[in-house]
Amino acid sequence: MKRFAVFVLTLLLLAFPRRILAQESKQFITVVNPVRISRYTENPKESLEAQYQVVKEFDLPATWLLTYDALVYEPFNDVLAAMDENQEFGIFLEVTPAFAQAAGVEYSQSEFWHHANAVFLSGYLQEDRKKLIDTVFEVYKQKFGGYPKSVGAWWIDSYSLAYLHEQYGVLANLGVSDQFATDNYKIWGSYWSTPYYPTRNHAAIPAGSNDVKIGVVTTQWAPRDPLNGYYSSLYSTQDYLVTDVKLDTDYFEKLVRLYAARGENEFGQVVVGLEADLGAGTYSGEYQNQLAVITDLVSGGEFAVVTMEQFAQWYLVNFEVTPPHVIRAEGVIWYQSPAYRIGLIYDKNGNKTKVIDLRAYLQNFQEPYFVSPNRSKTLAIQIPAIIDSINNERDVWELEGINPDSFEFLEDGFVVTGERINIPKIVKNHPLVSVAVQTGKIKVTLNDRWAFDSEGLKMRGFTAEAIHLLKSPKALLKLLIGQGWNKVKKIDYLVPAGEVEALMKLSVMPRGSVLVWDGECLQCEWHTSNRHPAFAGIKKYVAKLSGKKIIKNKTVFEAESHQTVGPAFKKTGARYIYLVKFEDYMEKLPFSPGDLGVRKIYENANVEIWEAEK
Repeated sequence: MKRFAVFVLTLLLLAFPRRILAQESKQFITVVNPVRISRYTENPKESLEAQYQVVKEFDLPATWLLTYDALVYEPFNDVLAAMDENQEFGIFLEVTPAFAQAAGVEYSQSEFWHHANAVFLSGYLQEDRKKLIDTVFEVYKQKFGGYPKSVGAWWIDSYSLAYLHEQYGVLANLGVSDQFATDNYKIWGSYWSTPYYPTRNHAAIPAGSNDVKIGVVTTQWAPRDPLNGYYSSLYSTQDYLVTDVKLDTDYFEKLVRLYAARGENEFGQVVVGLEADLGAGTYSGEYQNQLAVITDLVSGGEFAVVTMEQFAQWYLVNFEVTPPHVIRAEGVIWYQSPAYRIGLIYDKNGNKTKVIDLRAYLQNFQEPYFVSPNRSKTLAIQIPAIIDSINNERDVWELEGINPDSFEFLEDGFVVTGERINIPKIVKNHPLVSVAVQTGKIKVTLNDRWAFDSEGLKMRGFTAEAIHLLKSPKALLKLLIGQGWNKVKKIDYLVPAGEVEALMKLSVMPRGSVLVWDGECLQCEWHTSNRHPAFAGIKKYVAKLSGKKIIKNKTVFEAESHQTVGPAFKKTGARYIYLVKFEDYMEKLPFSPGDLGVRKIYENANVEIWEAEK
């Protein structure tokens, strides 16, 4: 019987050597090359041929994700047909004018093709997202005879991901790793450069249960350095050559080893690759060096190269929900589970540890573009944060005399052991955190769900017409004699999830009143279940959820010059300025921050919070 098992294993190794090795090592490398047609590429066919020749030279499997424009570009046909059987093809879901026209969708015209409202599915209505997906999948089927299992884009919203999985059986998704501002795309707070199942509510939140899970495995493009990459996304497997520090292929290998190695986790995995729309000469340079590194790592038997689909199939078999993952490097630790993520940095002597990042992965928290189309040129994906030292440099928990070994990481929180542990108010008082203090230790537990609806806070209030009516002396007299009561109505409003989260953050900030705009927008559109209360000039919810006094004001926001706006703001006595963003409705800071003497301390897709400089 044993001889037969060995014989079968030998046959499998001969037929599928890389896949079997991958399952044995649990240390995966995936080569992914997005293929688009760009104006700056002189000869797209020549570029694609040059890139494939390098992949072929090293005899590596790779995943090639093709945009709609690349799929219909006839010169590519011969190149794609000539690729060997180890290559996987998928779809890169970037929207272009030609793609939108083919789908019968109005293109979100912008100055540049890469603006978030134009290029991502999240810039379009839900029904239009489905039209776009259906169109490109049918084009793909006509070319390859079936539907792909792998897709990608720098951002695909959870509504689209669920549709891709349920309608077409997609199993693998490529997104971009955490970055705060690169290319005006903010994706901030997800699993740090490692794979996960996304939730049905939010594509950047890892799913911890089957009831919220999308059965798609998200892997991450351009994994970041666990320390320097937090402060600059250039410290990655993608952009290391353009940092201020002279980095080379050795740095690339260091990051690949870090993420592909299993370490103390159940597996390791890393994505490498390069877009196919660069000059043909590019691929005989650093790209060739990178694939040489990958080949050397594989030849040692410790790592295996697999396609996106192969890795997703393995992940789906081995994990029912997203497993925890730990990343350790010199001076930094990241721990993440479907309940939270925490980032620690520490000095070499171990006498001081700082928590620089702490987030709750709310399983019922809805992303800002789930229903509402993104009308902004930028992308703003921000996971609910208790500590976020990039948004606000003062958001740091410093622990003197505590080393990283004093932390015990649990799936729902962590324990810190030590004497006289200080707990900052931003942690202790945050609504998503529970702190238990015992002798010589504290336990911090993170909520993985919140008490609100996934969309946000549903509230009831008077219509804008009723508010205007109640402000009129003549109307009040009529009401006293029983006339006009049919116009005094209440309706349901919605404060979106991202804004509720920002108000939680504001609630633990230092005391001070909050300046809000005293205005309305009667013609603004919305696509959520209910309109935003700001449309009717309602801002009382800001005070209720933040616990801070609000000051409704027009003078500051309508100041005529930068010389007058600063004194006008000081006159209000407010410490904070609170600005709402919701689809087309966007409140803006008048003039520059310097004119008002304020600095931004928090921002997501729905809110900006500014604080007066001392």
